[in-house]
Amino acid sequence: MSDATPRPPQVGLAAWLMILGSVGVVVGSYERVADLRSLESREQVAAWAASEPWSDLDVTTTQLLDVLHWATIVLALCAVVTAILGWQVRQGSRPARLVVTVLAAPIFLLGLVSGSILTSIVGAAAVMFWLPPGRWWFDPDKAPPEWDASTATLRRPERPAPRAGSPVPPSPQAPGSGWPPAGGAGAPDGTPPPHPTAFGAPQAGPAPAQHPGVVTGRPGRPSPGRRPQSVVSACLLTWGVASMIGVVLLLSGATLLLTGSAEVDAAIDDALAQMQAIDPAAAEAFDRGTLLTLMLVMIGGLVLWCVAAVVLAVLTWTGREWARWMLLVSAALAGLFMLLGALASPVLLLPAGGCLVTVVLLARGDVSAWMRGQ
Repeated sequence: MSDATPRPPQVGLAAWLMILGSVGVVVGSYERVADLRSLESREQVAAWAASEPWSDLDVTTTQLLDVLHWATIVLALCAVVTAILGWQVRQGSRPARLVVTVLAAPIFLLGLVSGSILTSIVGAAAVMFWLPPGRWWFDPDKAPPEWDASTATLRRPERPAPRAGSPVPPSPQAPGSGWPPAGGAGAPDGTPPPHPTAFGAPQAGPAPAQHPGVVTGRPGRPSPGRRPQSVVSACLLTWGVASMIGVVLLLSGATLLLTGSAEVDAAIDDALAQMQAIDPAAAEAFDRGTLLTLMLVMIGGLVLWCVAAVVLAVLTWTGREWARWMLLVSAALAGLFMLLGALASPVLLLPAGGCLVTVVLLARGDVSAWMRGQ
């Protein structure tokens, strides 16, 4: 790969997700270690130790705190490495791409222990490095023939235009017309002579010049233009953000179903207390089972929304105008909800920014022109 070869937008986006996500993991790990010995954290860990499967293993609260402490430190060290190597991957380093991919697995798993959702961003960025067209940029020898390294895009195959004309049989001659003259001599340029006309009839104008023996055909339909970089970036952003949010939601649902009852009951009690403070009459209609079911239904609906966004991005990639508008509306609504949620959890600012950038990219004029040409 030459340094002069343009970088695909996918690689640049994945590299920045890797760098920013790793920096966020380091900052979150520092806060986690500092807060790990607090009274609230000890009570939470003690609830874990009293629930299955830790209670069956006879694990004490102190042992669990030590495991969380060292797991968070290892997570921070791995994130420091991926933050540094993320820039090297952006420059086209294949060894750096391999290292960050290997480190993405323990970062993601340790994130489940420390409770950091930013580790999902690091894992998604590592996967994006191995998807085309990024994979072809790192390893051009394995790229398909349609890959244009000079523009970092795929050349759409040109459909062969029909020939300018097709052979036609010679015109039948009127009997007794006396043409062609004796000896079979025709016109000097070899074209069939015109039909004789009656005396006094208007003479036809000269025929347009054309190749002997052929008639002019309609030119072939021009092939659609290349996919704009705005469409590529918007689809990649959608796939990355929707996948990240979907994974986090699935993990949250699994936590509600599989985690020990003490922690789930504590979270539900907090939610019921908040509802009681807002509307006591409405809070009386909910119990623990009803609220847990409602939370799982909401998580399932949001996961379906993420899946729908991924499908709409695929259809937008193929040039469907209606899918583009639906994806634009979906990204705008998701970004608005995340901005509101960022008031309580600032980490939502990152996916909210991705949604807003997607809206801006899909609303560009070059995207509209490309869609109309499909």
